[in-house]
Order: sequence, then C-alpha cells, then structure tokens
Amino acid sequence: MEANHVYTQKQAREAVFNRNAFTPAKEGVFEGQLVMKVYGDFCIRCYFETDNGQKLKLVAWQNRQTGRYSPRGSNIDFKSVALNSTWENRVELDKTKKLVWTDAVEMAV
Repeated sequence: MEANHVYTQKQAREAVFNRNAFTPAKEGVFEGQLVMKVYGDFCIRCYFETDNGQKLKLVAWQNRQTGRYSPRGSNIDFKSVALNSTWENRVELDKTKKLVWTDAVEMAV
C-alpha cells in the first residue's frame, strides 16, 4: 500500500486493525503518530498513537466545497497525508459544547 493510503472499512478489518482500541481525543492539544486512516461516511477517521501509549482517534470531515478531508479551519487534506507522520492536534469545544478537531500541524522528524 502507498504511504498515504486511506483504507476502506473492509481493508481495515482484513488488516486486523483494532479500531476499538482507540478512544476519541479529548479537549486540548496532543502530539501523535498517524497510524491508520479509514474512510467513513463523508469523513476519514484518523488514528493516532502518542509517545506515552495513548491511542486516540479524530474525524476529518469532508468539506463539500473543496472536497478536502480536514480538521475544521485547516487546509490540510488528510486523504493525502502520509501514514506514520507525526502531528500536533488541537481539539476544542464548539459553541454547542461538541468536541471538534480544529487544527493539525505536522511535526518535523
């Protein structure tokens, strides 16, 4: 598979990737390595592992105007982001108190 491959749900199951081991990220900032990307309905589910062993997941929703799968307010398209790259991710509460992935910055290796 290509380094920036996004798996279908079937491919993720066949790869024996345990999505249930990952929990939704909480409000705040964390740095993690992108270990898997799986298509959902109008989104890409991104799975990160942190240096301290946390397994966190975030959802990049597809922007209807641009077609990009990005954190809200970001132009990064996680469809084309390489697996095993490291990201600093920001999760915030929106006006309705819903957790939202608002930004991602790739960390230098």
